[in-house]
Amino acid sequence: MAYRKGSSERNSLHNKDYSFEEGVKAYTETILSQKNIIAITPHDNQLIAFMSFIHNYERLDYFPQDPKEDDIVNYITTLIVHPEHRRKGIGNFLYDYIENDLPEQMHANCVAVRTWDINHGHIELLKKRGYSLTCTLHQERVVERDYGNEMHDTVYFCKRVNRKQTTLHITQH
Repeated sequence: MAYRKGSSERNSLHNKDYSFEEGVKAYTETILSQKNIIAITPHDNQLIAFMSFIHNYERLDYFPQDPKEDDIVNYITTLIVHPEHRRKGIGNFLYDYIENDLPEQMHANCVAVRTWDINHGHIELLKKRGYSLTCTLHQERVVERDYGNEMHDTVYFCKRVNRKQTTLHITQH
């Protein structure tokens, strides 16, 4: 599990003095309180990826140009793909779903996300999908087993989306 201890998350779970177990529990509760999209294997129903997001996100201070005040924003807080299933299109599938296929009451015309500057795979995916870099917060501490206890930049991305229109044709005989 990775987390930030920077000024951008003044009310973050990770800025509180939790034991490891309490931190995991609080993190899990936060994720479960949000909207979630999951990907499971069809043959044995194993969870292989999930994306959590906040619908109609209102804290737009890290997106200076986009989105606009009257936009509805889905802010992706977590994207996790099991390492054995990466580079198989699952992240793209989850982004397709949040951009185009959510139920009407959860659709948004902007999707926003943040990651670390060292998460090259995610940044590559975002750029291929047309996301624009909107803000960089320099030198936040990253605490995570893969990154060590190092300072890295947090990068924010945003994309305007136009919901694909699916037309249903009903014929009567």
